[in-house]
Amino acid sequence: MPRLLPLIAAIAAISIVGVGLSMTIPLIAVRMEAAGYSASANGWGVAMSGLATILVSPFMPALVRRLGVRRLMSLALALAVASLAGLAFVDNVLWWFPIRF
Repeated sequence: MPRLLPLIAAIAAISIVGVGLSMTIPLIAVRMEAAGYSASANGWGVAMSGLATILVSPFMPALVRRLGVRRLMSLALALAVASLAGLAFVDNVLWWFPIRF
């Protein structure tokens, strides 16, 4: 059983990220559509999270070794909260792309 705990923690973390993205992506899309932005601008905004995953994932093993899993997860959570707060207070869509990254 102790060998399963890291696997359970990883699956739980991935599931939480998936639920979070599933809830925020449509909300942001609706907000962009209501503001009059095109579907392609909306698509580029959604692509930012995928692009971030592709660009950052090669550095994750080194970050985990340097910071530790718990500290890195806490930092990522704080960054996610700050990003969502930033989206709530910024109306210019050009700023949304780096915030969503």
